[in-house]
Amino acid sequence: MKPIDILSQLAKHNIRVSVNGDKLSVDAPVGAVTAPLAALIRDNKPALMAFLTEQAGFVTEKVDARPLVASTRAADGVYPLSFAQKRMWFLDVLDKAGSQAPSGQYNLPMVYQVNGPFDVEIAERALCHIIEQHPILRSVIVEKDEEPCLKVLPDWQFKIERFDVCHLPVEQRETQAKGIAHGILSQGFALDSELMVRAGFVLMSDRADELSGILAIAVHHIAADGWSMGLLMNAFNSAYQALNKGQLPAPTKALQYIDFIAWQQRYLAGDNLARQLSYWQQQLDDAPMVH
Repeated sequence: MKPIDILSQLAKHNIRVSVNGDKLSVDAPVGAVTAPLAALIRDNKPALMAFLTEQAGFVTEKVDARPLVASTRAADGVYPLSFAQKRMWFLDVLDKAGSQAPSGQYNLPMVYQVNGPFDVEIAERALCHIIEQHPILRSVIVEKDEEPCLKVLPDWQFKIERFDVCHLPVEQRETQAKGIAHGILSQGFALDSELMVRAGFVLMSDRADELSGILAIAVHHIAADGWSMGLLMNAFNSAYQALNKGQLPAPTKALQYIDFIAWQQRYLAGDNLARQLSYWQQQLDDAPMVH
């Protein structure tokens, strides 16, 4: 039985085991450590101590010894992918191997139900501001030295695609508009040629006193996650409001995702990477191939 399995079994009985110097300490409610559990701990003491010591090394390692700082920008605009991005890129390639069209299952949606004054041109400028501020959103995936990499595009264009269903009977407009919005959100990205974000606006009513529509924005998961989509929504709201008042949107912080990639490349290198790979290979050694 692996140390992690033993600790999981002990935890079910509220038994906590820790290393204290050269001793293994056991903290448990009265009567929780039965004879079989005591024997389990005793027979596996060396393995438990080694495992807990290794875990303590992971926890106490000084990550802040390698602070996240702004990295040097590449002259050619090409950067390595993060480990998470490599995994996402591999899944995208794997999906394309089975079909000709890119999959939309990795799209992250952001949808606004518009009712009242709304300027699509200002919304477009707000999104362009965000894309300009975040290189990851204006990047494509290219190959360099047979490795997938990010290529930040120096020249790019972004437009909110316009749709109009005002010509339809009123009772059909919402259904049609939702269908169009769903198409915008579910359409796959060609990661080697498209920006990581797209948007479309479906106009449902253009009456001055009753303007309504749906603004649909999709971002590929390789450029964002659920948490950062919340930040993106806040940034869009702020930029739209500022531009609508004739003001310049506030710039974003200097650190970018490519700075995190550079930090990760430094941190997970050499012995540190080998140690973590060895740890997870051991933990997943008995895991089923399909689960």
